[in-house]
Amino acid sequence: MADDLAALIVRIGTGPVVAVGHSMGGQVVNLLALHHPDLVRSVVALDPAHGAHGAELQDIPRRLAAYQNNGARAAGELVEGAFAPTAPPGLRTAHIRTMLGTPDHVIAQAYAGMYTDPGAVGIRPHSGGGHGEPPPV
Repeated sequence: MADDLAALIVRIGTGPVVAVGHSMGGQVVNLLALHHPDLVRSVVALDPAHGAHGAELQDIPRRLAAYQNNGARAAGELVEGAFAPTAPPGLRTAHIRTMLGTPDHVIAQAYAGMYTDPGAVGIRPHSGGGHGEPPPV
């Protein structure tokens, strides 16, 4: 996704950019800056999906299987449970609809790309381990 974003930035000639991403988008903009530093002026990564460890790390195989088997429905259930009871209902609904509108195979492929595929940086050892070193290139 970072390479696709780099190609878009080059194609439309807007770089260097201020790259902003949340969750998976946080991974994407960080990798964009790492692999294409000439295209990025700065990065704003909000709650980036880096550094999974402990119980979250142990849950990755189950969650990936759920996405492979149930795609958007499984992602919608995860998103539904991620909001506090005090969150505005419209915000929750919008995020759930986004998940439900995403093709099942895209949900599974995106999750695998974040956590299990070669080059994935979502788990702590591949995201620098919290010691300041960059993820592997």
